[in-house]
Amino acid sequence: MDGEVETHPSLALSVRLGPGHLRAAAASAYRLPSFTELYYRDPATVGNAELAPERSVTVECGYDLVGDRWRLGATLFERRGRELVDFVRAPGESLFRAVNVRRVDTRGLELSGRLELAHGVDLVLGYSHLDASGAAPEGTSRYVFDYLVDRVTARWSGSGPFALSWGV
Repeated sequence: MDGEVETHPSLALSVRLGPGHLRAAAASAYRLPSFTELYYRDPATVGNAELAPERSVTVECGYDLVGDRWRLGATLFERRGRELVDFVRAPGESLFRAVNVRRVDTRGLELSGRLELAHGVDLVLGYSHLDASGAAPEGTSRYVFDYLVDRVTARWSGSGPFALSWGV
């Protein structure tokens, strides 16, 4: 990349709509492979010095509804990734090798809620759903195609005499 310049613009908007905010964002991204992805080697993993940089474009839109002691949010998003780095173990091989996955499109939904309870205690709940599609390399993917499709999170935390945090 001698002398090349990379520009990756982003745009975000938020508009008050009714009792909440409608928001939208779009951004492009660029990530160089890490030292580990390029050169690391151990008994189970081998890097690849020929990896190309990752590139992606992400768009999202969402709505946040806000009350005095609570907040609800919903977000839809899509990420179009190119040359994503993954470690893949080909059938019959024992090593995971770093490779570029040519194209991976990920779509998803995130839902979140926060409720401020008495005495500074907060309850936060979340749900996310992901769906990735693309030409998966033959073999076992360590990252790109090995992800949680549905995830539920919960956190209860407090301050002062209720200084406790718990989450799943």
